[in-house]
Amino acid sequence: KDEVSVPYRKALKNSVIYGLTYGISQAIVLIAFAVTFYFGAYQLIQPEDHIIYARFEDIYQVFIALIFGALAVGQAGSFAPNYTKAKLSAKRIFSLLDKKPSIDNFSKAGLKPEDRSSGQIEIQNIHFSYPTRQDI
Repeated sequence: KDEVSVPYRKALKNSVIYGLTYGISQAIVLIAFAVTFYFGAYQLIQPEDHIIYARFEDIYQVFIALIFGALAVGQAGSFAPNYTKAKLSAKRIFSLLDKKPSIDNFSKAGLKPEDRSSGQIEIQNIHFSYPTRQDI
């Protein structure tokens, strides 16, 4: 029971972080919708000579740009936990590749085994039976 409880508690803590990260990444799109609609409606009700006035076509172009940008940020943000794992894995791989082995396998120096093997194996006094089929 103890072997499972420690990883379970760690996974439980990580699941909260992963859930919040994913929720925020998906909420970015909806927040962009709300801000664009709110500010766009505010711009539409202004008089035409007002500095903040905008036509519907302009607001729609901004809306599309913001939504596609928010979708990209949201999707990229949902990969944040995987990015951390990938970065850690790459660090481990590079440290393994940079490690100098204690035995130089390219060296010609040292003792070499004599070639005494012929490639044939002989096995004697071996008995085998299936546990559920003793008669075979």
